[in-house]
Amino acid sequence: MKRVLLVRSDMDSHAGAGAAVTAWMIEALRDAYDVSLLTWAPVAIGALNDYCGTSLRPGDVKLHQMPAWMQRGIAPQRFLLLRQSLLMRRCRRMVDEYDVVIGIDNEMDFGRRGIQYIHYPSSHDPRINASVASSVEPFNVRWYHFPILLRSYFRVCRALAGFSPARMRTNLTLVSSDWTGRLMHEVHGVDTVTVYPPVLADFPRVPWEPRENGFVCIGRIAPEKRIEDIVEILSAVRAEGADVHLHLVGTPGPAEYVERIRRLQKTHEWVSLELDLPRAALAQVLTTHRYAIHAMRREPFGIAVATLLHAGCLLFVPDDGGLVEIVGHNRELVYHSAADAVAKIVAVVRDPARQHALARSLEAHAPTFSAQRFMEQMRAIVGTFGG
Repeated sequence: MKRVLLVRSDMDSHAGAGAAVTAWMIEALRDAYDVSLLTWAPVAIGALNDYCGTSLRPGDVKLHQMPAWMQRGIAPQRFLLLRQSLLMRRCRRMVDEYDVVIGIDNEMDFGRRGIQYIHYPSSHDPRINASVASSVEPFNVRWYHFPILLRSYFRVCRALAGFSPARMRTNLTLVSSDWTGRLMHEVHGVDTVTVYPPVLADFPRVPWEPRENGFVCIGRIAPEKRIEDIVEILSAVRAEGADVHLHLVGTPGPAEYVERIRRLQKTHEWVSLELDLPRAALAQVLTTHRYAIHAMRREPFGIAVATLLHAGCLLFVPDDGGLVEIVGHNRELVYHSAADAVAKIVAVVRDPARQHALARSLEAHAPTFSAQRFMEQMRAIVGTFGG
């Protein structure tokens, strides 16, 4: 049986798309391969299953983790690139034992050809890349994020890892969206294969008419999600006479931001905030509402956003990042400003025939994003990969 090594630094059950991609890779490969995972710290398989929807068993994967003193010395929510670099260094001492090595932490150098899954190329970080510096979000900048310090940090981490851009470019490069693929080609000049992240599609089919005339927004309650913008947009929609409401559903992010959203919610009686809902309760909210909205900019994909598609919601998204791919590039559902969002939402809310046509279109597009499709693609890719 061929041996496969997966490399991913953060496998916390709330680590987002990277953890979900890794978990579903294990699920896809466990029956045909001897699968190992190199990660930073212990993995709680039960919590991971609950978060990702997988059905992993402890015997499905052999776990390797970094030494305890490293885990204690490097904070889990900081120094991501440093942790990735140390994992790469450790990985290169292990690769000879494996037939295929797969990294799920963006650009990776395994010391030989492998497979790398890119969510967003780290070399394109707008805090250090002058060509995209205008896109940096204020909430992503700390007092110590001077460009010269960040560039030095990147150089130190790459040197510590023994990272070779030339070796990295020999990898088979998988990306989370066509948009991410274009970034990788722009930064590194490599060709890519789009493998959309795994999305659970186990929602009951609920007819359109009994659904509430309201919106849902799901995901981490964090500044980059621009929740205030969503409330502003829907406030304007209500001012146009549309009797809509909003459910904010997700996991808590920074405490001060969650508190800010709680205060905002208290001043808007049509907004509700629901945190850490069990999956059954989440399904109940999503499948009983007609619409969904998202506001994060330059998001590479968004598993939570694609989940709304499978729940049968009409989804309005910004016109950048990989989100436009989730709605099939439908211009009626993609907005470039708050005013544009208001105009497009009002037009759809007032037109029942258009609602049904859009719902049929999104229903036909939804199978593009599913855990089953992801697993089929990964089995085919690993089965034909030649290192």
